[in-house]
Amino acid sequence: MKHLAYLSTLFVLTVSSAVFGEEVDWGQPVIRDDTVTTYAREVTLNDRNTGAAEQQFEIKTVADIPHSIDAVFSKMSDFGTFADWFDKTERVERLEREDGLPTAHIYMNMPFPVKDRDMILSQVSNKQVDGKIVVEAVNFPDLAPIDKKYHRVPWSRTVVTFEELTPDLTRVEYVSLSDMDISIPSRILRNQNAGTIHQSLLNFIDYIAGAEE
Repeated sequence: MKHLAYLSTLFVLTVSSAVFGEEVDWGQPVIRDDTVTTYAREVTLNDRNTGAAEQQFEIKTVADIPHSIDAVFSKMSDFGTFADWFDKTERVERLEREDGLPTAHIYMNMPFPVKDRDMILSQVSNKQVDGKIVVEAVNFPDLAPIDKKYHRVPWSRTVVTFEELTPDLTRVEYVSLSDMDISIPSRILRNQNAGTIHQSLLNFIDYIAGAEE
């Protein structure tokens, strides 16, 4: 698989296991189901232009999905399927980039009174590491005109790791850090971000089961 260079964005992470690949203590799960477990930890983002620091929550969700790694990877890495399983997704439009990176404009319905969000994700890396498949997606907020009905997400980075446990069982580790630009208490923000990713992985398990029937 082709390994594409990481591209610069508005924010730079100063503390993140997704960036450095380090072993960190995620603590106790914030949400747990039979097949999906979600953790959250507070990290610091620095604005590249101003240097100002802000706190956000990095989310790690681990799901054991009873399907082959090929099936799970092909469905989850395809932006075209997002509206079928990713929580709060209204619709997805594919965008063309001169460098050919897979890119999608994703529109999200947010709970009242938060304004709906949109973001533009590109897969900047797709590689094999120690027998696992690792996909990285980064938000590029300037790739499409602003739609005033939506608030453009300024920063987002996701690293998804696919590991074959058995021929019919795949473990997915979904690590995401996003600045949704929402002014709410930190505990509520943590629970909202964790809940969105957790529900998305539960949705994906149902989605892929229906797709393979």
